[in-house]
Amino acid sequence: MLLILKNNFKQHLPFVLTAILMVGLIFSRAVLSITSIGLAMVAITQWRKLIPYKKLFLGIALILLPVLISGLWSTNTTTWWRSVEVKLSLLTIVAGLLAAQFSFKQIQQLVWWLTIVIAASALYSWYQYFLNEEEIINNYLLAKVMPVLMDDDHIRYSWLIVLNIILLIWVVFLPLRHKKYKVKVEQLLAAIFILFFIAYLHFLAAKTGLLCLYLSLAITTLYLIVKVKWWLGILLIALITTFAFIAYTNLPSLKNRVQYVLYDFSNYSKGIYTEGSSDGGRILSLKAGIDITKENLLRGVGFGDVQAAIIQWHDCTHPSSKDHERFLPTNQWLIYSAGSGLLGVICFSVGLVLVLQPLFTKQVISVMMILVLLLPLVTDDSFEGQFGVSIVGLVVGLGVGFKRLKEEKGEAKRFESVKDIKRGRHWLRG
Repeated sequence: MLLILKNNFKQHLPFVLTAILMVGLIFSRAVLSITSIGLAMVAITQWRKLIPYKKLFLGIALILLPVLISGLWSTNTTTWWRSVEVKLSLLTIVAGLLAAQFSFKQIQQLVWWLTIVIAASALYSWYQYFLNEEEIINNYLLAKVMPVLMDDDHIRYSWLIVLNIILLIWVVFLPLRHKKYKVKVEQLLAAIFILFFIAYLHFLAAKTGLLCLYLSLAITTLYLIVKVKWWLGILLIALITTFAFIAYTNLPSLKNRVQYVLYDFSNYSKGIYTEGSSDGGRILSLKAGIDITKENLLRGVGFGDVQAAIIQWHDCTHPSSKDHERFLPTNQWLIYSAGSGLLGVICFSVGLVLVLQPLFTKQVISVMMILVLLLPLVTDDSFEGQFGVSIVGLVVGLGVGFKRLKEEKGEAKRFESVKDIKRGRHWLRG
């Protein structure tokens, strides 16, 4: 009896850890760290199951390698180690999820659980908005958004919501077509959650989330026009345009956000950088990253000293900027070039290809997922924080595991078809 309980515990532990990790991702960094370590233990005990994913883990190694090596010339070892430690979560989470080898049902349950957790957290934002409606609306004219969980990181939070929508479509609408009644119920619930998330993203008006959402819609539109029926694509464009117009005219948060973005653009496009400028500060960070890269082309300044180099650049080039405006380049490739030079950028780029390639399928949903995973690396420093790395690790782990199950199911069907053909030939001969 004890042996049965022990085996059941080992079998269900990765599932429980993943469910808790999803809660930690929204509510607690400490819980997120603990569950990440727990998944690393799962991977260590089940390491043989990771052998088929050699290229994927080579990709993770290439992402880590420039950061690790730059420690040889980084003077600030504390900041350097922090950068290494954050990126290790990519390894532990992906390895733990793939070693667990979840079933179809388990992955579907985990995606539904993530959906519920995010929906609950979105309701928190809505509640905060209604408590302080006037103040929050005015803040949208000052480059601020309403309070969100996930340590108020609205960039990564809105990104996660779009990825959740994509995962929900993948596990609910695509693999279950043969189950008629159950599919209708699940699809109805999924559609309600998806519409809720889309409305919430416009209500929150976080640029990263909206960019990811509209990138997904653009890919869907292109697919409908080219591969399905062109008029469906045109119809979708009309629906998107109508919805965007209604949202803009009826959501003060979105309207104020758009107005601020246009105002900010009119300033920094003329070379005017005002204090508190959101996108203006991003442009300065990109310029700083480019200049630091040019001066340290071969090996960079070291990941431990990128922030110090940014501060020094501001002191020389833009001394009027405030401390909170002197942040890392909002582009992951520029951070790698500033921290580890051109070789580091090459390692990082090849590593990303190897990590994301296993997600690719012939279905347009996989292309959508890969591009949405990449976009915040182009527009933000998403690999420099625990939330960004954990989001990528979670989505890659679940996505690759789900793809593996679909491929195995397809192989099993082909095998059965071949057996049936052979039986038919044998019967004819008989």
